[in-house]
Amino acid sequence: MIKWIGQHIVSLIARFRDDVYLENLAETTQDHVVGIDADGKLYKQDKGTTDSFTVEDGDTTDVVISNGKHWKFVEGGGIDINWTDTSNGTSSDEYDLTFTLSKNLQDLLIDAGHSIRGIAGSDIVVQSTQDINLQLDYDQASTAGAHSFKITNGDGNTIFSVDEDGNIVTRGSITAQTAGGATKHPSKGSSGNLLVDDAGVVSTRPVSDLKTDLALAKADVGLGSAENKSSATIRGEIVDSDIPALNASKVTGGTFDDARIPSLGASKVTSGTFDDARIPSLGASKVTSGTFADARIPDLNVSKLTAGTLSAARGGTGVADVKQIITRQAFQCNFIDDIGTTKHYLPLAGIQENTVRYQDEAAMLAPCDGRVASVTLKMENLGGASGDITFGVEVAENPGTGYAQTWTTVETETFTIGSGDNHDTFHFHFTQSTAGANNGTSKHFDATMMWAISIQSDDSSLGGDGGNDERWFVTAVVEWDWSTYLGTEGTTTKYTSVP
Repeated sequence: MIKWIGQHIVSLIARFRDDVYLENLAETTQDHVVGIDADGKLYKQDKGTTDSFTVEDGDTTDVVISNGKHWKFVEGGGIDINWTDTSNGTSSDEYDLTFTLSKNLQDLLIDAGHSIRGIAGSDIVVQSTQDINLQLDYDQASTAGAHSFKITNGDGNTIFSVDEDGNIVTRGSITAQTAGGATKHPSKGSSGNLLVDDAGVVSTRPVSDLKTDLALAKADVGLGSAENKSSATIRGEIVDSDIPALNASKVTGGTFDDARIPSLGASKVTSGTFDDARIPSLGASKVTSGTFADARIPDLNVSKLTAGTLSAARGGTGVADVKQIITRQAFQCNFIDDIGTTKHYLPLAGIQENTVRYQDEAAMLAPCDGRVASVTLKMENLGGASGDITFGVEVAENPGTGYAQTWTTVETETFTIGSGDNHDTFHFHFTQSTAGANNGTSKHFDATMMWAISIQSDDSSLGGDGGNDERWFVTAVVEWDWSTYLGTEGTTTKYTSVP
């Protein structure tokens, strides 16, 4: 009874005290330890078989991992290390630590400077049950260029290469072997620039041999009948002496590259006829000198000359389009008047200028397309006056309406005349239309349109000095394009619109 009461007294004291002290305990080796559960109750358990363990790396360095220490696996070299299962840790549900390759072989090759290296003293073997493809310039959009598959020796020198077109270059000789590995002996001798020795080794001929032995008979190269050989069986260059007469019976089809005809001089083509199909594009780069006889150009019509410039020396005018038949006509447009600052129109017929553009002296009906090329002006003594003179080209574009229809100013040219420019000559050059149906072209008007040339001063003194008439000497030059002449239609007809 006393023992039972004492046990309960101890139990109560232990529960209501913050600390429990055990004194004078002896240290002995035990197989068990005392633990405390969640309710504060003491319990006994096995202490385990060890408090530490030792690990060793590839360099035989040992590290002791004791209780409470942490061991970390460091990622790198394209390997990711992560816990993928951290529950339980029992024999049926272990902790999982996963090692994953984060880079493929291509990434590893890039990181390693595009190199694959084997262990010293060992061969590198590439095996496959299918074809092995070594591809150069797999992405021409980003790595365009001429590249080669190369084999280098220990000194870094290229001893063998194959470019992307299949051309082979080797520093050594080439030896042919049978399927069993034995040396295969082709016929000793030479073929082209290759030599075959007694051992069957094929090598290139020295440059000195090529310089002194260029004349090969047909039998030396197995050429047989040259007339029957296709382009696939003939390589190299054939000099003039090897083609004594390249007549029509020897060349019946195919195309000659420009490089094969470096100079087609008159001495090489003395007769015969070229079919149109043999001269698909006779550009300027192919004809740089010489003279075509009339017989070689029987009909030089529009279909044969569609672009380019025909110089004056060749009978043209130097204009951009050789299809056009251009002539220039000068109009004397002199008059006497005080024009003040009012716009007037030059007399294309007679000597009477007008302020109305469609008067018979000022307006002209175009029989073909054309343009005002220039207006040249000379004035009397300016009397100290100065200012701007403006010439303009105006066009009535609708041939189906009356002469008083809407007119369009298609181009103007202005020049500032100084007070000291007495009796000087002023040239106004027109370039292209800036408005109307022909806007952006060098043409001012089409056949069936009406046109006139205006003149205007911005200063009344320059225009005539307050009621005193002045002499105006004016010459206008017009370029006519007779390839658009209405008479080429060959009939008498009417036009209600521009043809």
